[in-house]
Amino acid sequence: MTPRWLHLVSSLYFEVVVQGNPNADTESLVNFLHVLRWRLNDSITQKEFSELYKVWTTPSLSSIGVLSSPFTKTDMRKVLEDTNEGDLFLMLGLMIKQYNMGILARGKTVDWIYLVEKLFWMMDSFGRGFITQDDMLFLLIAIVSVDQITNLSPAQLFEQVFQLMQDFSPSFGVVTLRQFKQYFEKNFLDENSLKKSIAALTDLLNSLLSLSNNEKNPNQKFNELTPPSVPKLWDRAVELSHSYLVDSIDDLHLSSSIVNFLLVDSYSVRFKHPHEKPHWKLSLMLFKEFTIVWHYISPIEYTKDSLFKDH
Repeated sequence: MTPRWLHLVSSLYFEVVVQGNPNADTESLVNFLHVLRWRLNDSITQKEFSELYKVWTTPSLSSIGVLSSPFTKTDMRKVLEDTNEGDLFLMLGLMIKQYNMGILARGKTVDWIYLVEKLFWMMDSFGRGFITQDDMLFLLIAIVSVDQITNLSPAQLFEQVFQLMQDFSPSFGVVTLRQFKQYFEKNFLDENSLKKSIAALTDLLNSLLSLSNNEKNPNQKFNELTPPSVPKLWDRAVELSHSYLVDSIDDLHLSSSIVNFLLVDSYSVRFKHPHEKPHWKLSLMLFKEFTIVWHYISPIEYTKDSLFKDH
């Protein structure tokens, strides 16, 4: 399982379960995944799929906003383990396209959808289907005045990012494309506002590129053929630690599982505890979550003393 495969399964889980039908039972969920496959294979028409999608995404009033389904992300991975990345991306695309049809029915334009998605994909350049607090940091810096940013301490800046993320109603510490669109639709942001946000983020990323390539090519800029994208700070940090993990842990499966966990399933812990101090507490929370999510070792109680005492 590659990180991209895991990201796509997570995004599909958010679309189908968390935001699609949060109280469905396991059998119904498996059946709806079959519906997505049928549409990919043209076994059913677009009209038939639209009807099935409508039934699926019309939960009872009592279930709105409440995730009560017993079906987990781990279950989704097991059910889709034989599905390749390409098909997962297409299945996710079916859900996105169908949701867009609902947006159009509510009076928004194709151009409005295009602009929202352009802004989103600038932050999700890896095509994961969601953005994180690290991505949202760049959007905040782009749309807030320089004076406001420079007057904020790092802690205050990250608190602003946390509040912005909360406005998007994140799922498991990330914001999906559907939630991104819902925010802009709910706040009545028009095409002109979206264009300004895209221009501001593009200018910021051009500045960052110019700084990073100052010695090589100070005049290099983004253009339409090479669209700007937000740097992946967390992914880069994990990448830099990968060689250390491989060198320090003899078990290749364990070291690879740790890397995949940090890239895929750590966002909820990092989002819930952004300023955890002392920092070993956040590390411990990440470790405990890893043991639960990946089922590699049984979760056991650790204390600061047992983790850091000299042996």
